Amino acid sequence: RYPKKMVSSSNWAETEEGISIYFVIFSSLLALVLVLSKVIHDHPRLASILPEAGMILLVGIVAGFFVNLFAYEPESDEDEDDMIKSLLSFSPNVFFIALLPPIIFNSGYHIRRELFFRHFTPICLFACLGTLVSA
Repeated sequence: RYPKKMVSSSNWAETEEGISIYFVIFSSLLALVLVLSKVIHDHPRLASILPEAGMILLVGIVAGFFVNLFAYEPESDEDEDDMIKSLLSFSPNVFFIALLPPIIFNSGYHIRRELFFRHFTPICLFACLGTLVSA
């Protein structure tokens, strides 16, 4: 279990132990994804079965399962519940501001020009209609 000092504080993310545990979990998952990504790139047959994005999703699902499995106790106090919720939550602002722009840039950078210009009309149609629907 977590050290009592971290769990008993009102905001675990501001304690040294909370930040350290979060950083170790994040670093471990990042290292695991990088190693598995290298394995997938080295074995094209494996890459044809499981794409890299699918592998990353599976790592996230398994990590979330283990956090739920080991962190949940029926008689847990409110501070520990807040810690679990903040570990398992994901801010939409982080996604739209920090994660989505590099994904879009990478996709645009690696697109083949002939495919882009061949499908230019549907791309513009979906972009305009999507903007109108979401506005």
